[in-house]
Amino acid sequence: MRTLCTIAHFEQFAEPQTTHNDNPASNSQTLGVNMDGEHYIVVRQAHIFTAFINRCPHLHIPLEWQAHHFLDPDTELLRCSTHGALFIPSSGECVSGPCAGDTLQSVNIQRIADTLVLEDQAST
Repeated sequence: MRTLCTIAHFEQFAEPQTTHNDNPASNSQTLGVNMDGEHYIVVRQAHIFTAFINRCPHLHIPLEWQAHHFLDPDTELLRCSTHGALFIPSSGECVSGPCAGDTLQSVNIQRIADTLVLEDQAST
């Protein structure tokens, strides 16, 4: 396991999102993390963290238009800044745009105390 980021780092640098309603469970935050030559998107919805490789399946380029800015404020979906593809933050499924039906590559993370760690992929 490798440290992806601490919860304190996430809270300090994550893109805050405010939804159009007052339901805190639907609020999301995102953080871009670069580690060992790979770029990741860390998403927190309510108190659940998920992570993906920061690479659009359409052109294999990073999604954000500005550091840590991944979420579309109107839809609360992850948005590719190049062609506007929209992805469900919890699953990475593309629901709109040139890569509709594709999925962002998810990575396994785990929260251990106040740290998010990247789980090593099992060798087969």
